[in-house]
Amino acid sequence: MFTVRVRDVMTTPAISIGHAAPFKEVVDLMLRRGISALPVVDDRGALVGLISEADLITKPAQDGGRRPGRTAGAIMSAPADSAHLDDTVRDVARRMIDDRRKHLPVVDGSRRLVGIVSRRDLLRMFDRPDADLAADVSDALAEDPALDDHDVSVTARDGVVTIEGTVRRIDDITRVRRLAWMVPCVVDVACHLTVAEAALDGAAGVEALPAGAVEGPATRRIVVGVDGSAASSRALRWAAAQAKSWRADVEAVHAWTMPDMGADPLAQALADPDELGAQARRELGLVVAGVGGPDGGAPVVPVSRTVVRDDPATAIIEASDRADLIVVGSRGLGPDGDADLGAVADRVVREARCPVVVVPAG
Repeated sequence: MFTVRVRDVMTTPAISIGHAAPFKEVVDLMLRRGISALPVVDDRGALVGLISEADLITKPAQDGGRRPGRTAGAIMSAPADSAHLDDTVRDVARRMIDDRRKHLPVVDGSRRLVGIVSRRDLLRMFDRPDADLAADVSDALAEDPALDDHDVSVTARDGVVTIEGTVRRIDDITRVRRLAWMVPCVVDVACHLTVAEAALDGAAGVEALPAGAVEGPATRRIVVGVDGSAASSRALRWAAAQAKSWRADVEAVHAWTMPDMGADPLAQALADPDELGAQARRELGLVVAGVGGPDGGAPVVPVSRTVVRDDPATAIIEASDRADLIVVGSRGLGPDGDADLGAVADRVVREARCPVVVVPAG
């Protein structure tokens, strides 16, 4: 939906009225056609204003009645906010939500009225069969040359696309997710992907060590769950110190989900995952940057960063497939004096497919 333009969803031709039309004609047209907003155009068809039901009710009452000479031009709100044919649906939807608008006239480069877009037009985008969504996402993945030799299956239910299977590289997971989001009408994307074993071996970047070369196990990858909290920062510092002695890689995983956008269905459907993902990457970067060496410089070992859109516990558990050790932070002690792992850490401890270290507070 993020590449869909206003021209693809607008209603055309738009019902409009001339600026010289009398008040009674304006009312009759809006009632007869069942519309709540009426664009006003000049003699050339250019947009000059917009009349809403509120304009009809409040403006005539404010100056003492509906005089015979009152026209659409005198009632309308001007200048009228408008959208352009090549505006993206995302940008227009955000404007409508922010400005509490239900309709926007659509104009061409000369300000001539060419259509109108409503919230209903935008929501109609999501009324597509799940089979069509799944087929479109499958085609998008198959046509991308960067995803050669991937083995995935795509299903959809209620607009939520689920992608399962195996990809060659860790970076392919992000690419698959982004391609799926670019398909019109996708409501959400859930990726349950694994990375081919050969790709993980190449990504580890650690040479095989002779037996007895280091104290402790030959751990190749330590994955740390990071959420921006002090507990996760402690966990990352512990993992970095341990990785140095084990000559291991450290991967910081930060998972995020869509927030509750309230009761407005348009706001829920069109929340910007790209912006939320960018915010998650910034937060992860700040945490990694804060885990420096004794002199406040770079971390004692390189830390790779992974941002995924998923439930945090699920993301860490899935990361355990490519890890030799999972590290998470503890919130401290609960009111009963026992360790308070938190819901995420508690589930990770129970379901992770490799050993888990819980770094205590303090």
